[in-house]
Amino acid sequence: MASSIVQDEKGFLWIGTLDGLQRYDGTRYLTFRKSDENMSNLPSSYIVDLHFDSQKRLWVVFGNGKLGIFDRKKFRFTEVPVESPDPYILQRRKHLMDDASGNLYLVVPGFVFVYNVATGKFVSAKDQIKIPPGWQLGTMTPDPVSQKFWIVADSGLAVYNGATGKLSYPGHNEENEPAIRL
Repeated sequence: MASSIVQDEKGFLWIGTLDGLQRYDGTRYLTFRKSDENMSNLPSSYIVDLHFDSQKRLWVVFGNGKLGIFDRKKFRFTEVPVESPDPYILQRRKHLMDDASGNLYLVVPGFVFVYNVATGKFVSAKDQIKIPPGWQLGTMTPDPVSQKFWIVADSGLAVYNGATGKLSYPGHNEENEPAIRL
C-alpha cells in the first residue's frame, strides 16, 4: 500500500509504501527495503512520507520515527537527527514541508522542527513559527506566495505571517484575516 508518491526532475516516480521505497521508471520498479543484503541501509521498510526539498534532495520519513535523505544516485540513505524534547513524539504522524524561503520543516502534532543546514539536524522552530498560546498544533501548511502558514490546532485555525511575524487567530486577528473573521 502506497503512503506517499513524489516525482523527480527526471520523471521517476518515488513511492513510499508499508514495505519499502520504490522507484518506478515507467516500465519497471526498483525496490529498497530494510535488509542486511540491501546496501541502501534503510532503517525501516515502513515509509510514511516522501518529500523533495528546494535542493531536490529526496527526504524519507519512516514510521519508526527516523528520517533522512535518500541519495538517488548511490541508492544510500543517510539519517538526519531531530533534537526533540521527547524521542517518542517522533512516533506520531508527521510530514515535511518547505516555506517560500526554502526552509524545511518537520511537522509533528504538538511540535514544529526546522532543518538547520549548519548542524545537519532538525531543531525546534518555536522561535521561527508562532503558535497561539496554549494551542496544541495538529498540522500546518505554508502558502508559498504570501509567506503565511495556515495552522490547524485543537482550538481552531490560525494564520502566522512569516513576512510580518504576526499571528492571527479567533479573538486575536492582528492582520484582519478573512478566514479568521469567518
